[in-house]
Amino acid sequence: MEHRSTKCGATLAAVFALACGGGCGVSDLSAEFRAAAGGQLQTGVTALLNGLVDGAFAVLEPGDPTDTDNSAG
Repeated sequence: MEHRSTKCGATLAAVFALACGGGCGVSDLSAEFRAAAGGQLQTGVTALLNGLVDGAFAVLEPGDPTDTDNSAG
């Protein structure tokens, strides 16, 4: 599982490096990429962060996820 998260982190770092310009001296290309992909990158990062928060709450709040009745009595 650690290998997968490392690979995912490296992929995200590469995408963000491309989105931020990467320092390659191709400012027109990077500006065009940021303009085209900015909204999709924001949506993807938001989805990832929401998943992390939901996962944290799932771990911190024990209980049956299929139980729709939350009353103790």
